[in-house]
Amino acid sequence: MSKNKPLTVLDWRNDHTLADSLYAKQDKQQICNQTRCQGSLMNIGAANRPLTKEKSLQQAKDFFRDYYDDAKNHGIPDKGEAERTREALTLLESNGTYDFTKDELTWGCQTAWRNAPRCPARMVWHKLRVFDCRHIDTPEQMYEAILDQIEFSINRGNIRPAISIFGKRKEGEHDPRVWNGLIMGYAAYQQEDGSIIGD
Repeated sequence: MSKNKPLTVLDWRNDHTLADSLYAKQDKQQICNQTRCQGSLMNIGAANRPLTKEKSLQQAKDFFRDYYDDAKNHGIPDKGEAERTREALTLLESNGTYDFTKDELTWGCQTAWRNAPRCPARMVWHKLRVFDCRHIDTPEQMYEAILDQIEFSINRGNIRPAISIFGKRKEGEHDPRVWNGLIMGYAAYQQEDGSIIGD
């Protein structure tokens, strides 16, 4: 398939389609292909390697440019683009990190889902409920927050999309971690011979 040819994404709820060309801009190798979804395949390898400082700075600049350009899909920021970008870049230079505002976090999650190259459910990206759980720092609190998200999402059978965002990992600290890619879902494990056990 040509990298420039748009994919057709079908919304099964109402048979509307979306011509998607975002998949051509992906910066990570996808495990799924045109004929087979492998989203249930468990990621048990090493992940989340730190970005280089240059990559972090570029991603921050890109994020704030996109955030301020997409003003119709989020609240009014307290600071202008130049001031907020400068603040984030200064913190990145000095501390190696910065924190999103709640609105930036919500917009970032919704936009990431909207731009996910292989997710057909992204048609309802603007309805994604973001639970800001960055203040949570114990496994027990994390467990309770996950239960709250499940209760919200199940909604007596009328499923609502949601994501819980916990605090960022801190180098050298043993922080709580959810190992699953999804809270609930099918699971499959790739064997050494390439076969897959599970769903």
